Amino acid sequence: MGSLRSRCTTPASRLALLACLALALGSLALTGCTVFTGKVTQYHPVPAVVQQSVDCLLSMDNSWPDGPETPPVSTLMGSVPEGFVPDKVFVCRPGEETVNGKSTRLVQQEERVGDFTALLAALAVPSDRGEANVACPAMMELRLGLWLVNAAGDAVQAQWPTDTCGMTMGKPDTQKAIDALNVVNILVSPVPGQGR
Repeated sequence: MGSLRSRCTTPASRLALLACLALALGSLALTGCTVFTGKVTQYHPVPAVVQQSVDCLLSMDNSWPDGPETPPVSTLMGSVPEGFVPDKVFVCRPGEETVNGKSTRLVQQEERVGDFTALLAALAVPSDRGEANVACPAMMELRLGLWLVNAAGDAVQAQWPTDTCGMTMGKPDTQKAIDALNVVNILVSPVPGQGR
């Protein structure tokens, strides 16, 4: 415990943190700084569990404030299993609409097709883990659900590569690859159990 505290208060650590804060205050366009005083390691998540169909609701675990409609965190997502060849991709987004003063939570499911080479390469990039003293931006990130489906209809929920702060913006190639695919269908449906 003492060694961790002494590492946090070394002059180099304090100067790096102050420089980060100065940059953040000096530029509104800066989304945040990360300061490392320890070692950064990389890792790949375990392979995703192959499922029989896409379930966008599983991807919405952190998309709304806690409430009865918030589904449990999915433990089935992970890296793309070896040999899994996608035929299409589904991107899941949370939404909300208000009609006559009543708010309804929605799930938007986008079906995308195209060349998946760049997407598979982006998903194969390892995530980063900071082992000590990581200063992360005080912001939330909306992480979209991402499902890959093969020609047989098997589906996997892919885990996005993340930086040491657990954010995908530090690994932007996944979003770029998704944006390059063609949207062929959009399905919007209410979260079950709400009524309309």
